[in-house]
Amino acid sequence: MMPLKKYIFWKTGKKYWIFEGWTKGFLPVHYGGNEPVLCYKYTIRKEDNNNFLFVESSDKQQRYVLKKTSDKHFHINEIGQRDNINLPFIADDRVLGRWKSICFVNNADDFDPNNSDNELWLKEINFYPNGRVVRIYSDETWEDKWTKGFVLDCKKSTASQYTFKSIDNIEYLFVEWKMGNYVYGGAKPGYYVFTR
Repeated sequence: MMPLKKYIFWKTGKKYWIFEGWTKGFLPVHYGGNEPVLCYKYTIRKEDNNNFLFVESSDKQQRYVLKKTSDKHFHINEIGQRDNINLPFIADDRVLGRWKSICFVNNADDFDPNNSDNELWLKEINFYPNGRVVRIYSDETWEDKWTKGFVLDCKKSTASQYTFKSIDNIEYLFVEWKMGNYVYGGAKPGYYVFTR
């Protein structure tokens, strides 16, 4: 389901997050990976001196109504929620090294060590002693920073908290997932779970 709580119409029709831009009457949406691009139809109506955007999926199963709140031309860095990433580097020997992802959970308490998922987008994360962190995804590699307790995403300006949990003498690393759903969708972050 498209998490459409708000939408920014960029003057040039450029894309952001899951939104593949726009063209008159249509909002194409791509949820990532091998998922198809879905096209949502929209219409605009004026009622009681307010402009309303009516959005409907092609199968008519999803409908949204949004009210226009601004005529401002926003910059991408002016929308969404961001974290303070200007944190001083504090070492944490416990996190150093290579961690491989084993699953994704919406809540840390949902984790079951008997369940794993091989189809994860984030494959591994490597913590280096100097505050450098490298995340390896299915299709790309991202290099960022870390400090004790946090992975700092310099591009999205997010500070994803990490924590440890030991179960049956196995240490698991939980890292908050703060990507588009968090930044632009306002969603509570889930967790990637890793083992060494």
